[in-house]
Formats: sequence, structure tokens, C-alpha cells
Amino acid sequence: DAAATALPDWSATPPRTRAEVLRKVHALMIERLEPLAKIITLENGKPLADSRAEVRYAAEFFRWYSEEACRNLGSVSHAPAGGY
Repeated sequence: DAAATALPDWSATPPRTRAEVLRKVHALMIERLEPLAKIITLENGKPLADSRAEVRYAAEFFRWYSEEACRNLGSVSHAPAGGY
């Protein structure tokens, strides 16, 4: 419901502004990597090093889409690592 409510405003947001929002999320995740990793470790019991890697991996999606936000040309491309 929250996503449906937010959609009209978000879809009217200029691509550059969307990119800045997503880039900020990436920056905040990296800035808060340690507390986020500790939460993952406490929740799942995985080693802290794995949790840190998971936070970095997740943050990369926000950076990737922040870079793509201004290039929304309606086409599909492959992820930088390939194979996806």
C-alpha cells in the first residue's frame, strides 16, 4: 500500500533527483556498514565478514540503479558482472 501511495510522486520525480536519492542510500549503507552487518549476523548467525560483504553487495544495487536512473531508455542490459 505504501508503494502504491508513493508511486505518483516518485514517477513525477526527475531522473537526476531519483539518481541522487539512490546514491544517498548507497552512501548511507556504506557509512553504516558495521551496524548493518552486526544486525545481519545477529539475525542469521553468519560470520561478520560475510555480513559485511552482504551489505556491500546490497549497497552496490543502489549505486548501479543510481547510475542507470538518468539513462532510462527503455532497453534492457546486462549487469557489470555479466551472466545476469
